[in-house]
Amino acid sequence: MHINRHFKKDFMIISILLTALLFGILGFYLGFSACTKPPHKQAINRSIMDHVSIAVKDFDESIKFYDTTLSKLGYERIMTFGKHAAGYGKDKKPSFWIITGGNEEYQIGKARGLHIAFLASSIEDIQAWYDSCIELGGTSNGAPGQRKQYHPGYYAGFIIDPNGWHLEAVLHHYKPKE
Repeated sequence: MHINRHFKKDFMIISILLTALLFGILGFYLGFSACTKPPHKQAINRSIMDHVSIAVKDFDESIKFYDTTLSKLGYERIMTFGKHAAGYGKDKKPSFWIITGGNEEYQIGKARGLHIAFLASSIEDIQAWYDSCIELGGTSNGAPGQRKQYHPGYYAGFIIDPNGWHLEAVLHHYKPKE
């Protein structure tokens, strides 16, 4: 009896450890992690937002602006509904929409505190985005550069589009050349 009781206890401990190991291995292969990483070390495409839309003054001018500038970041126009709405994104999923004002009460470019940041893949993409924004009528709101005050890997450029919207292109894993 005494041996059997210890055997049951050891067997139970071994079973728990094997189960934990199995779930750990599965979690690793499926990309799950039990640890919390600082924001600049997390995967860059984990968003709580599905999509956002902004009103624009001149739809045709805005189509040209966003078709050109967002292509520098690897995004494309995925959907267009006449001269009323256009959706931009990747992999056939629009996440950023421009819409015509439609309603006189809309305050285009005047949403207090609204700031939209687009993910970039490289500092070269940010520079190309920033330059094309300026060329197409945007206003600088902060030249591309490292922003250590946010975190060590933060690199971004800021503009105000021709409609008055505050935009940013950001990279979270910037490493300065030494």
